[in-house]
Amino acid sequence: ILIFGLGPAPRMEIAGAAWATVAAAGTAGLLAAAVVIFREKLIDFSAVDPKVLIAHWKRIGRVGLPAAVSNMVNPLALAVIVAGVARFGEAAAAGFGIAVRAEMFLIIPLFAVSAAIGPMTGQNSGADKPERVRGAFRSGFLFAVAWSAAVAVVLAIFAGPLAALFSQDPATQATARIYFYIVPMSVWGYGVTIAASAGFNGLSRPGPALAMTLTRSLILLAPAAWIGGALGGAPIGAFVGMAAANVAAGLGVAAYVLMRAYPPTPAAAASAAE
Repeated sequence: ILIFGLGPAPRMEIAGAAWATVAAAGTAGLLAAAVVIFREKLIDFSAVDPKVLIAHWKRIGRVGLPAAVSNMVNPLALAVIVAGVARFGEAAAAGFGIAVRAEMFLIIPLFAVSAAIGPMTGQNSGADKPERVRGAFRSGFLFAVAWSAAVAVVLAIFAGPLAALFSQDPATQATARIYFYIVPMSVWGYGVTIAASAGFNGLSRPGPALAMTLTRSLILLAPAAWIGGALGGAPIGAFVGMAAANVAAGLGVAAYVLMRAYPPTPAAAASAAE
C-alpha cells in the first residue's frame, strides 16, 4: 500500500517499503511482548540480583552471540557474491537478485527445520537420549534434500515465467533463468548446514555451529562464486561455483555430524570422565 499508494496513503515507492517494514516489525514486537508479559506471564519485573542477572546473560551470550554471528554470515556472503556478479553488468546483478529472492521464498521450510531442531537436540541430549538427537539430525538432513529437490524442479519448470514476472529486461530474465536451472538443485547443502548449526546451538556447542556457517558461506560459497565467475565467464560460472560450494558444504557437514562429531550427552560425558 505504501509503495504504490492506495486510498489516502501516498505513493512512497522505496521509502514506503522502509516505513512498512518499520511498522510491521514494531507492531509484531509489541504484540509478542504483550502475549509474553500479560497472557503467558513469562516476565517478572521484580528486582533481580545483578550477579544473578549477569550470570544469566553470560550463559545466554555464550550461545547467543555466536548464533547471532552465524545469522550475519550468509547475508555478508551474498553481498560479496552480488559484488562479483555485478562485474558482468547491471542486468546480471538484477537477475541474480530476482532469483535469490524467489528461491528464498520457496525454501522457507528449511528455515523452519533449523528453528525446530535446536529444542529437539537440546532436550533429548539433556535427557541422555543420543539416538533421538541423531534421528533429529538425520530427519532434518533428509527433509532438506527432499524439499530442495522439489524446489529445483519447480524453479526449473517455471524459470521463464518467474523471471518475466519480475522484469521485462531480456538480459535480466536470462540471468535469473540460468540461476534457476543451476543453483536450486544444490540448495540442500545450505539446508543441511543451517539445520546442523541450529542443532549444535541447541546442544550448547556454538563453536562447531559457527564454524559450519563460516565454512559454507565465507570459505566456500563467496570465493567459489568469484572464482567460478572468473573462470567460467558471465554469471553462469559464478552460479556453478555457488552450486559446487553448497554441495561441498552439505556433504562435509553431514559427514561431520553423522559420522564422527555427534557430541556426548551429559551422562555419557560424566561416564567418560569417571
